[in-house]
Amino acid sequence: MTKEEWEAKQNSLKKDVKYVPTGNPGEVVAEEINPKDYETKLNPKDEEKFQVWLDDKYKKGQIQKGDYDFYKANDYGYSYDFRAAFKNKDAGGISPVDNQWHWNDYGKKPNHETFSNESKYYAEVAKPGVGGSWDGENYMKNPSIGAPVPPTKQALKKIK
Repeated sequence: MTKEEWEAKQNSLKKDVKYVPTGNPGEVVAEEINPKDYETKLNPKDEEKFQVWLDDKYKKGQIQKGDYDFYKANDYGYSYDFRAAFKNKDAGGISPVDNQWHWNDYGKKPNHETFSNESKYYAEVAKPGVGGSWDGENYMKNPSIGAPVPPTKQALKKIK
């Protein structure tokens, strides 16, 4: 998708944008989403490998208990698509900010609090006030008026 195509899409969507106010003047949040709709599909062989990978990452402390339990109970992630991380061969890492394990934004779903233009799902749902971008370690929310920050090249290379 070129920059021109992205801008045309955003302009065509402006009249259809529905905002959910937060109670703070000028601030909006994303509408409720069904996180099951934002999960990478894997073939049966890769799904088997993913389940082993998921268990291994949990045992190593690289996936939090709540996220792991949600996956095991529902077969999808609530706010993060670990299948996308698995398929994209993402490794995650320790953040120097909080010294905690974090995964990159590629698998973040639209309901994640720091959903950004680096997510594979951003191009589908980005609109004014939804998502944001990173400037180093600082998360910047998209403004509630005007076009959102365009997706990164990595995000545009969606893996279905």
